[in-house]
Amino acid sequence: MKAAIISPTALLERYSSKSSLQMCLAHLWETPGYKQYFLTRKTLGDTIILDNGGYELRHAMDSKQLLSVAEELKPDILVVPDVLMNNRETLKRTKDFLENEYPQFQNQTKSKLQLMAVPQGAIQIEWLHCLKSLAQMNIKFDWWGVPKLSHLVFDGT
Repeated sequence: MKAAIISPTALLERYSSKSSLQMCLAHLWETPGYKQYFLTRKTLGDTIILDNGGYELRHAMDSKQLLSVAEELKPDILVVPDVLMNNRETLKRTKDFLENEYPQFQNQTKSKLQLMAVPQGAIQIEWLHCLKSLAQMNIKFDWWGVPKLSHLVFDGT
């Protein structure tokens, strides 16, 4: 099993570089040193996941900004938009992204990214509904992410 270590920008070399799986937070792209670190790791052959900032921002960053970072970084995996603990908004944002922004991005860049979906919900039934709805979309996701706050949704039952 591989793990991506998300460390503070100042400690990327010290900690994150210990893994060949990298998690880039798109909203930090313009932070001094951040962009260069991930571009370098890409050239070294690391697998790069570009995250939309759903946890850190409580909702995914703007899709056009996310895809602008993707165009420059050329990640291996892109986390589609999700909204922290909100199944309805996650489904709405993901559907809109997949039907509108992502096809335009693919046409312009000829990019074939692997896509990761992250089901969201405030309670178990919402999370499971989100998971099932994402799985039934007209796309097969390559990866599934587990939300950082899933312990609040699944209380051990």
